[in-house]
Amino acid sequence: MYCKMSALKLLLFVNLFGFYFCNYDNIHWVTCIISSGNYLIYTYLYYLAFNNTYFAMAITPKKYSEDLHSSHKLVSYGFSTLHAIFISFSATLYLLDIIDNYDIKQSFFISISYYLADIYYVSDSVKKLKKLEYFTICHHTLMILMCYVLIIEIHNDMNLENTLLYYFNRGLLAEYSVIPLNYSWYLVNTKQDSTNNMLISSILTLVLYFITRIVNFTLIIYNLWNYNLLLAVTLFLPLFLINYYWFYKLMCKAVRIYNKTMVIEKTG
Repeated sequence: MYCKMSALKLLLFVNLFGFYFCNYDNIHWVTCIISSGNYLIYTYLYYLAFNNTYFAMAITPKKYSEDLHSSHKLVSYGFSTLHAIFISFSATLYLLDIIDNYDIKQSFFISISYYLADIYYVSDSVKKLKKLEYFTICHHTLMILMCYVLIIEIHNDMNLENTLLYYFNRGLLAEYSVIPLNYSWYLVNTKQDSTNNMLISSILTLVLYFITRIVNFTLIIYNLWNYNLLLAVTLFLPLFLINYYWFYKLMCKAVRIYNKTMVIEKTG
């Protein structure tokens, strides 16, 4: 199993470099170094959290609800949060015309390094992949594929560059909802799920999720269809459906928490 995972880790790393050499005219060499470093640091910290007791103890909060062996989840959620902050802010800067087309492509490449590292993490950290892990791998694979197709389409027709980059960055605004979502996970797993911070974080997650993923993605699909960009519609559609499914799951969880709170108040 270890040999297979090591091979997967190497394969994903080679994929990262392959993307760079196929798009060297769009990607600065400094970006390549940052992306490679991001991939290696994520996978190495995961390895340490899984295999080094001292490191696991150092990063684990006192009230962490899971055992020390599960501290690798803190690494995963930490990198997920950093990536969400980075890529959502980058997309915002692009949409506000603060950074240009070349700059945002650097952000895409750094983002790909996170997706590849997280695919390795998800594949390696569980004995058997379940629905959530499959969803995560499919989501990351689709995001990488969209970056590939985006660069190819722009290369084939430069007139589409501004339009495609605009809508792609509109879609990346969805990452804002990941920030409070991950914070909520941290609060739950450090036994702070009954605090005001949890209430605020949960509300913020639902509001941002609805605005950036449900409303925003619906409008993106509609606009792309009107532009007759059918390939873009095809790529966005799976993400559109996944977002609706995740929002449904979030609403179900919110209703359960609300009902549980009401029962506690009545019995109290």
